[in-house]
Amino acid sequence: MQLGDIKGIGKSRISALNNAGIFSTQDLLNHFPKKYYNFSEVVGFNSFGDFCMIRAKITSKAKVIRARKLSFIEVKAQDYVTQNEIKLVWFNQNFLVNVLGEGQEYYFYGKPSKTKKNTFNVSLMVLLDKVKEPLFSVYKTFENIGQATIKSAISYILENDEINSLLPKNVEEKFGLLDKKQAYGFIHNPKTEEEIGRGFDRLNLENALIFAYINEQRKIFGHKNRDFYYKNLDKLFDEFTSLLPWQLTESQINAINEINADLVSDKTLNRMIEGDVGCGKTAVCLWALFACAKNGGQAVLMAPTEILANQHFAFISSVLKGTGLKVALLSSGLDSQEKSRIALGIMTGEIDIVISTNAVLNDGYNFKNLRLCIVDEQHRFGVNARAMLASKGKEVDFISLSATPIPRSISLILYGGLDLTRINARPKAIDIQTNLVSPAKVEDMWGFIGGQIESGRTCYVVCPKIDDSEDESLVSTTKMTKLLGAKFGKDLVCELNGRLKDDKKTKILNDFKEGVIKILVSTTVVEVGVDATRAGVIVIVNPDRFGLATLHQLRGRVSRDGKKSYCFCLVENNISEKALKRLTYFKNNNNGFDIADFDLKTRGAGETFGTRQHGFNDSSVINLTEYSKAQEILNELKNDIVAYDNLKEVSEKTYPQLIKNIILN
Repeated sequence: MQLGDIKGIGKSRISALNNAGIFSTQDLLNHFPKKYYNFSEVVGFNSFGDFCMIRAKITSKAKVIRARKLSFIEVKAQDYVTQNEIKLVWFNQNFLVNVLGEGQEYYFYGKPSKTKKNTFNVSLMVLLDKVKEPLFSVYKTFENIGQATIKSAISYILENDEINSLLPKNVEEKFGLLDKKQAYGFIHNPKTEEEIGRGFDRLNLENALIFAYINEQRKIFGHKNRDFYYKNLDKLFDEFTSLLPWQLTESQINAINEINADLVSDKTLNRMIEGDVGCGKTAVCLWALFACAKNGGQAVLMAPTEILANQHFAFISSVLKGTGLKVALLSSGLDSQEKSRIALGIMTGEIDIVISTNAVLNDGYNFKNLRLCIVDEQHRFGVNARAMLASKGKEVDFISLSATPIPRSISLILYGGLDLTRINARPKAIDIQTNLVSPAKVEDMWGFIGGQIESGRTCYVVCPKIDDSEDESLVSTTKMTKLLGAKFGKDLVCELNGRLKDDKKTKILNDFKEGVIKILVSTTVVEVGVDATRAGVIVIVNPDRFGLATLHQLRGRVSRDGKKSYCFCLVENNISEKALKRLTYFKNNNNGFDIADFDLKTRGAGETFGTRQHGFNDSSVINLTEYSKAQEILNELKNDIVAYDNLKEVSEKTYPQLIKNIILN
């Protein structure tokens, strides 16, 4: 079935769907509801409430009200629960004046007005007679295509189109699985929340099955025959440790030993190094860079941001000073003359080690003898970017780094084709006191922070959004910067976010590190790669909106000087019990891997670890709980030539470049 075969979908609507990336009936089925409204959760109108569902009967004619450049529809109604009279308001939807009629009864979803008494701002309305089930799916709409059209089109597909599954009927029956068409029905037209979960579990199983197949290919093609051999590693290691201003931890030495075993094997190195905040991954990587360069090869360390690249360059160049090795920093912010000089040094082999952002992927940088690639914060780069980097050398050794603690069970899925090393211990203890702060205690907290600033320390304040045009329930960096500027002085407070240019970010961070800026208000752009030793306090606003791994990374920005530091999480009075439980665990635990395991158990892996971490399509999510079942099914499909070939074809069609990179690189 084609989109044009669907009743009510003509050329103009096909064009609108195409513009939204929907080209087939399968794409439309995968346009999942963005939310579900539960009509069984009707509440009485409350002037001080938040978004909610009410039921009301219209008791007057609708009228258009114009004020300045704004126009809105207003109508009187009787609230079903309280029986009180209220006003319903719609902004910029004047056509509704001909739709709303006295005596009609609707479900209304929206929010009480903050400025007008007994007024309800409506986001969605559904006629009472149209509600057949308690759950109502709501979709992102497109130009000329509203909710009703999307619902009707999806229902038509489910009733009339053939929906192909990767799994033969006998396999579905053997493993007790839903029919795929039934799974889509549960998602788009659910009767219960349980059905929604069952539907997504079934579809996630097919994603997991594709991923199991891809991991199998990784294991087959992950390591190449080595043609560059490392020598004198013991002697070089003694020289390396003499350069360091501190002693390596036992955990760092174990990681280095695992790397060394790879370097002297007959297969290329392909290893993921995981480490908690402050565990010393950079020193371990520096050893690999040093060993490669001393053996005559070139090495590159690619970082996701200019801030992090600058920090790596400063550390690495200072340690290797006097060794005769040439280290260069490459980023898009350099002038053309400097870029040309570095490009020439890379091509001639004069430069041994390159520290870079993704600028190194440019075609203009061609290595004479690239033998080692290290990618920091690897999940921030797509698979293609890592493959492009590796393609600049011949049979290169590859190390990926992640500062995000990930449960081992998930690591085996995400990095199924890589050897895994964990650095668990920190070179120095981190003493951070974490507190959950209610609105009633906020002023006391700012008073304490004022004392910390007077003693010479600095403070991060992290907010979940940049400006007030976004979700009203969240605090923005813009609003917080103004508030703190008034409280502590505008000269001491500065805002940092991802919209700023790299050179501006760098200047702000340098001023913060030097203590010129006392309070840095930012988004999670400071989550990794910022090493400000003066920072002794971090305040996290709306912490329930962040995953525990992100909260742990943010907390790791302080106590870099080894002194006692403080992390304050500002929680609202109406925070849910589940969110409070998660934050309480975070408050009482400092081990990133323990926190990651807890997050997995309480929040699940489906939302936390999506395929975006591997450069896959963002819409595909690997459900950890289904992965082991997917591996069983994969083994079952190997006995069915037709089904296995179908899986292979779908995998290669879905992720063609990924499969190609696995096999060729």
